[in-house]
Amino acid sequence: MTDGAVRAVSRPRVAFVGNQDNNAYRLCRWLRELGFDSHLFIHPDNLTQRRSHPALVSPGLDIAACPWTHIYSDLDAWYPYFGKTPASRRIENDFDAVVTSGSSVMFGLQFDRIPVFHIALGGDVRDIPRIGWFGPHPFDEKIRGFIFRKALRHCTRIFSGMSGGTAMTMRELRMQGRVTFVSLPEDQRHNLDVRDETLLARLNDAYGRYDKVFLWLSRLNYQVRDNQYKGADSFLQAFARIAKTRNVRAVVARHGNDADAFHALAGELGVLEHIDFVDHLSFWELATYLSISNAVVFDSLQPGSNAIGGLTREALSVGACVVRQINIEIISVLYGSRVPLRVAHDADDCHAAMLHYLDMSAEEFAALRESVLTWAGEHLDYRRSFAMRQIACELTTYAWANTLLHREFAVSRRGERAILFVQRLLLMAQRKFRTLLRRNDGG
Repeated sequence: MTDGAVRAVSRPRVAFVGNQDNNAYRLCRWLRELGFDSHLFIHPDNLTQRRSHPALVSPGLDIAACPWTHIYSDLDAWYPYFGKTPASRRIENDFDAVVTSGSSVMFGLQFDRIPVFHIALGGDVRDIPRIGWFGPHPFDEKIRGFIFRKALRHCTRIFSGMSGGTAMTMRELRMQGRVTFVSLPEDQRHNLDVRDETLLARLNDAYGRYDKVFLWLSRLNYQVRDNQYKGADSFLQAFARIAKTRNVRAVVARHGNDADAFHALAGELGVLEHIDFVDHLSFWELATYLSISNAVVFDSLQPGSNAIGGLTREALSVGACVVRQINIEIISVLYGSRVPLRVAHDADDCHAAMLHYLDMSAEEFAALRESVLTWAGEHLDYRRSFAMRQIACELTTYAWANTLLHREFAVSRRGERAILFVQRLLLMAQRKFRTLLRRNDGG
């Protein structure tokens, strides 16, 4: 498609650049099902990162054969973020908007003729942009912080889970008006279908003889209280209080910075024989483990957390009971309904949660799981999620506005040209007026 071609703006073309933790791949696929002509341009590094390879979510996917997945090329230059490349020019010509995610925000600087959106993940918006030129950080991190700040200021809109740290960073950058806090959705139908029924039957048979099985499948990070902290030690201390007196079992994923220390601590507490350790699970295995009929899932105990991560969303989507640290009021506002989570802050809360679920009868627990599954279908699934409609509407609105302002249309009648001219003037006036109203932010 050439630059002067008439766009079918009723079906915007969206290019996702980068695929950190597979968020871009899944959003791209969901937008295609909602009618967008979206494509994913995968950074070569994503193919060497298990969490970011599309095959983790869609086993057997052939990137080369899939018509909407591509490898993002032209990355040989030193710091290939500031100048246009043949690949970025092709994307600008062929697409109406670009969406970056995670650390791929840096590549948004290559696009200045179409709007750039960003999906905030981890510390890419919350922490890295706050690394200034003065301070104890290594020089390469200071350069990275500079690029992130410049790239974020280049974005039209930033979508983020509710985060006080992100809000503070946006305020410091005077960009409050550009961030939209959303409740990221899930694909419930896919997560249910991807489960291995043979493995699930085997797991239910193995753990069915216990009253409850407690899952910790998040990263084993707890010795350093930074933004990677998960609080796995609090889960273990709570489990140790009941492991020898109640008919329970724990399943723990053996990955994270403190996996060896966690194993040693379990030995010190005398509960190693009550824990089954599993390797890092593929997506279909994860969905299967989360579906064990008498399982309770424990997730991050990060203090001050206001956003639910991927593991919690995936667990809720298959009807699992989840215990984690969260501000339940804030996250419930984002989802439009009270989220069925049990809140825990420390080992005492985790212990109380374990006793709470142990006191339930099998019938009560099954009914609770069914209610979680129903809630997820109504509020978490992308087909009905308010957040997905927000993202789709923002992409469509800005794609249309950019097309109206900057694209050439094949109009020949004088009346049509006049209407187009007036529409452009009104749009430019609206943008100027909005800027005046938001003097202190870049929204």
